Amino acid sequence: MAMTSDITGITLMALRTPGAVTTDTQTGIPSGVKRVTVNLSQVTKGSGSSDFALRIGPSGGVATTGYTSLGYRFGGTGTNTTDVFNANVSWTYGALSGQIVLNLADATTNLWTLTGMLNAGGGTICCMAGRIALSGALERVMLENSGGSPGNFSGGSWQVSYE
Repeated sequence: MAMTSDITGITLMALRTPGAVTTDTQTGIPSGVKRVTVNLSQVTKGSGSSDFALRIGPSGGVATTGYTSLGYRFGGTGTNTTDVFNANVSWTYGALSGQIVLNLADATTNLWTLTGMLNAGGGTICCMAGRIALSGALERVMLENSGGSPGNFSGGSWQVSYE
């Protein structure tokens, strides 16, 4: 049986270095993609006691409800959320490095699933998983400081790729 593929490769978007902001958004993900990967390299936050979170959305903005998400910190407890994809890791643990992968599970409902694994330094590993059905095609990814005392990003970089 012959197999066919419409894979054209992986496209890297611009490397982002968030400044003194509580959120940083990458827009411009084209419609029709089936996988989006978010790579973090030593992303840090200044003062505050918030958690790292990720939101996604269509061109109209990021979704603020409808997430089914679980973030788990090894050696800690799990946190279920419905307003963000939460890694359940406070910035007090250190700089975040790792990868978060979003896969299109159902194109008719714009259902996306997420898995992620992050190293927060000091022997802390966090994993996250979830899903959300968007109101339109995925066009943006936003990193944010969620809950508590948000504070601003203070270093590191992140990059989105899609295929």
